[in-house]
Amino acid sequence: MKLELNYNKLWKILIDKNMRKTDLIRQASISSSTLNKLSKGGNVNTSSLLKICEAIDVKLEDIIETKHVE
Repeated sequence: MKLELNYNKLWKILIDKNMRKTDLIRQASISSSTLNKLSKGGNVNTSSLLKICEAIDVKLEDIIETKHVE
């Protein structure tokens, strides 16, 4: 089995905080290409993920999940 990344928890947090994705780019100092990778469930470097966590005051496990796919 293969593992895939899932950032659905991040999108829910943004909704709960009434934040747009552009707000996240600005507050976390990440690029739009990084946000695009997140939107597609792609690989993002750890430093970018930590910037996001700091910007929205959460832990890494609050924004990312892995799931098994066949």
